[in-house]
Amino acid sequence: MLIEEKTNFNSLAYKLITSSFPEKIRLDALVDLITMLGNITRGTIIINNLIISKLIKSTCYLRDSFERSRQEKELLNIGEAIFLEIRDHQCLSFTTKSNLKIALTVLKGIKVNFTVKKQDLLYPRIVMIETQAICNAKCSFCDYKELERKGIKMSSENLNSILNQLSKIPENHSFTVQPYRVSEPFLDKRLISICHRIFAMHPKAKVSIISNGSYIPNTLTKELSDLCRKEYFFERKFQKSLPRLVLSFSLNESDPVKYKELMKLDFHRTCSNLDRLHEMFTSNQLPFPIKLTRVSTDPSEDKNFMEFCRRRYPYFKAFLLKLNDWTGSNKFSQNVKNFSATPLSAYQKLPCQRWFDLSILATGKVALCCMDSGVCNFNLGDAFKENMLDIYRRKMNSYIPNTLKRGSSIDPCKGCTYSGPMSQGEHLLKTNRKNMWNK
Repeated sequence: MLIEEKTNFNSLAYKLITSSFPEKIRLDALVDLITMLGNITRGTIIINNLIISKLIKSTCYLRDSFERSRQEKELLNIGEAIFLEIRDHQCLSFTTKSNLKIALTVLKGIKVNFTVKKQDLLYPRIVMIETQAICNAKCSFCDYKELERKGIKMSSENLNSILNQLSKIPENHSFTVQPYRVSEPFLDKRLISICHRIFAMHPKAKVSIISNGSYIPNTLTKELSDLCRKEYFFERKFQKSLPRLVLSFSLNESDPVKYKELMKLDFHRTCSNLDRLHEMFTSNQLPFPIKLTRVSTDPSEDKNFMEFCRRRYPYFKAFLLKLNDWTGSNKFSQNVKNFSATPLSAYQKLPCQRWFDLSILATGKVALCCMDSGVCNFNLGDAFKENMLDIYRRKMNSYIPNTLKRGSSIDPCKGCTYSGPMSQGEHLLKTNRKNMWNK
């Protein structure tokens, strides 16, 4: 922390741990403390062990010794999780920071920019097509090992039917197609032809591919490069042309042993593939951006991962992703320590960008969203037997409440804590605290 931050921290910490201060002042100090810590994006957070112990004790006291609303208890739980992570790791996990920002967004009344256009109710923003339910990894945070449809491949006839239906979407509606689901996209030999079809069928269709990176044939990389070299779209928001393909790799760990334990793959083989792609990217042989991602499960490993990516792959963009638990079916996610600090009541007061997913499994069954692996059957419909846009509209009528708050929806939406990029939570230090502790 900077000198100014340390001064502010010490002042706030003193208010929180001093029992003679009124309860409201102590609570306000806690909010400002965890906000300050949550906004520290890099570096080590070093706090005296005695002080951090007192902060943990004071936070637990404020939570357990007074009558609290559910929302207040959840924020105090996050405060405890933050102080515990700093004590044990000297940094915060991205998952904990994401939960903190969600809680503060609601508590401080920060307005969330979320609009639903009429077209969004008729046509999806993201279309996921599981061309085959085949993967060479066994990630602990993924439901692949639980799938009954494991090994099923979508027939070319059914795949063509789905792509033809997508071509009926109006040309002024932009959307992204993800030609995978709970699967490894590079294992499908049809991938290049599928991407070509997507680009050809709709002028505003983009493609997003997420791979584990352990299998990347040289020929496939070259074919993707050749295909995408002329495929760009104009992004009005940035006022420039951007590639229609984005390629991401779910790397997750920077330590070979932990990588093997988590994903059941060979770390050195994956990194060798990424080394080759990085060399191609730096020599302008790849006309699309490449991202490296990690599902955040541990503060120290989050930090190590980002440093590893910056050092070894400086021209790739590295991202941390919040840990989610699918639709409650993944035991690994539920058992991770920081998952217990998830502020459910805060999430229930917010909308969800995944409402606009159209997710088609290899069997033709339509899943609810990216968080529905298909282990739970919500009986939304079969894209092989009926028009998939009709299924999408039926889903929208059932799951999107008029309030646009997920807590007003039905299961599993009302209990979901998914969150993606969250720009509304980036500037929390200057927000108004008025009435936020009123019951």
